[in-house]
Amino acid sequence: MQNERRSLLKALLSAIPAAAVGKLAPAQMVSSGIKIAAGQDRFNKSRSIGVSSTTFKVATPDTAGALFAMEQANTKPGGPPRHLHHNEDEFWYVLAGEYVIEVGSDQYRAQPGDCVLGPRNIPHAWHLSAHRTVDF
Repeated sequence: MQNERRSLLKALLSAIPAAAVGKLAPAQMVSSGIKIAAGQDRFNKSRSIGVSSTTFKVATPDTAGALFAMEQANTKPGGPPRHLHHNEDEFWYVLAGEYVIEVGSDQYRAQPGDCVLGPRNIPHAWHLSAHRTVDF
């Protein structure tokens, strides 16, 4: 079941504004390594954001604000509206499925193993694709 779920549209690592994440995580930097098992959340919580379920892997307080990593598994096609972050870059690494990721005026089709960087202050959006062009 887990392999089926993982292979069925499991997708993204991306950044979330540090201010939003800081409210969800303990305010102390870790002093040793941490391991978060596949399918598990850093804080053992279930989260849903729009069309995806989300597990936090590394929280900004773990790294004194330097990094936030999460894994998203789409529950249905779609993605967030075009937006931008003023303080964070956003990075996508596709584990499964096919996504269209728009950064500024560029549009990238990303498949498993592909990654895309969206620099801060550049509008961006992503969308789970069904092998079709997506208009944002």
